[in-house]
Amino acid sequence: MKVAIALFSLLAALGWLFWPKAQLALPPPATKPQPRVITPAPVITAAPLPKAAQKAQQPPITAKPSVPLRDPLAPGIKAHQPVAPQPLGDPEQYLEAENARHQALLADFAKAARPKIAELERLIAKGRAEGISAGQLAKGERKLAALKAALAAVEAKAPIPRLALP
Repeated sequence: MKVAIALFSLLAALGWLFWPKAQLALPPPATKPQPRVITPAPVITAAPLPKAAQKAQQPPITAKPSVPLRDPLAPGIKAHQPVAPQPLGDPEQYLEAENARHQALLADFAKAARPKIAELERLIAKGRAEGISAGQLAKGERKLAALKAALAAVEAKAPIPRLALP
């Protein structure tokens, strides 16, 4: 293998020495550097930019931000009643506090259910007038009956009945 490499190197060196000089002709050196001619690209100015595309006026620093700082659909942060002003070590005291919270929750439910009942009654009447399917009317009437039963149970301080709604 070493002999083959040596033989190849010898042949390459001889080929380089005896290569005709005419084939190694380099381009003649430049006598003068040629100036580069740079032509600018054509600019088309058919019409001035419309006012919407021109630079907008910068609002003063004291202006309101254009992007709201909070989500407008998010509920507001409001103060809520703490779980307990002091640790409730007494089980009776704890049950009274839990009962008060539960009654407040039921009162909020009753307050929200009354307008919802009126809205459902209006929608059912509108559906009857427009002639929607009997199945959809029955579904709406079942929801209305369940909401009325829950509201009646809350007002009577009875357990809310569980109705199976398909």
